Amino acid sequence: MLLPPCVAIELDAKQSAASSAAIVVDRCDVVLGQGRCHLVVDGPPGDEEAAAPRCWRARVQAPTDAPLAATVVLHDPARPERRTVQRSVEFLPRDAPIDRWATLGLLIAALVTIEEHSATEADSDAESRAARALEAERAAALLKASLPRESRVAFDLRASALLAHGMMPGWAFGVRGEANLGSEHWKGQARVSYLPSRSEAGSAGGRQGGDFRLLAVGLGACRAGGGARRISARLCAGGDLNVTDVQGYGVTEPAQHTVAWGSLWVGLGVELRVFSHAALFAGIDGSVGLKRPSFTLDSGNFYQVPAVGGYGSAGLVVPF
Repeated sequence: MLLPPCVAIELDAKQSAASSAAIVVDRCDVVLGQGRCHLVVDGPPGDEEAAAPRCWRARVQAPTDAPLAATVVLHDPARPERRTVQRSVEFLPRDAPIDRWATLGLLIAALVTIEEHSATEADSDAESRAARALEAERAAALLKASLPRESRVAFDLRASALLAHGMMPGWAFGVRGEANLGSEHWKGQARVSYLPSRSEAGSAGGRQGGDFRLLAVGLGACRAGGGARRISARLCAGGDLNVTDVQGYGVTEPAQHTVAWGSLWVGLGVELRVFSHAALFAGIDGSVGLKRPSFTLDSGNFYQVPAVGGYGSAGLVVPF
């Protein structure tokens, strides 16, 4: 009775936690059979071949114990004439580390099955070739299923500090909250921006003026680039409904005015991933006002919202 192929698995010493190694071996055994996958322990050159004779050799290259990208390099040390196979896989930040290592175990088993079939096909009879072809098709389907799919829904929340100009008199500080939903590369965005009270004098003596506040609710769409890399960028466009509230002071009849107006905006941002579920980002938005409101005092025209304004932002991203 012919035994299924076996494989000796080597993990980078700097990143291989015991639990990660156990997950890789366990998932590989599910496909190849119990005890057919072995973990290579560091030792003198040649020890791994002695411990697992005539087994395939798989080296997993991954920078950390929760890698965003990893590479499997497979070869047969007993037959140097056989080709060396290399396959890379990228994970999403929200993928749990245990799922990433399980995927790598399945990937190793699938590659071994496919290569074993390819290497022995020429020496097999018709019945054996048919059986191995069916086994290779199963392994190929398993390999395809084991790779992360990019079509899964991506969702993140963002909180940021704002520095605004052209949205109310002078420079103003504020805060913003965002929710983004879609795929890894395309997302819809909903955001709320708030610029708290800021006073602006409307006369030379500063005795007349107004206290401004702004609340903006917006929708947009974003195109993100960079995938699973540590640094990524995005381009967004959309529109805001702005509500400006002004309370006059120093005038004959102080009054409060609330005006709603619209704006269109385009934004560019960059993101630095710090942990699998946390990242820092910074961005800048440019906006064009629609039907810009103006405000007056006893002395006449006081302030009109400029045609062009914008925001600078910096904050934290939490992906799910």
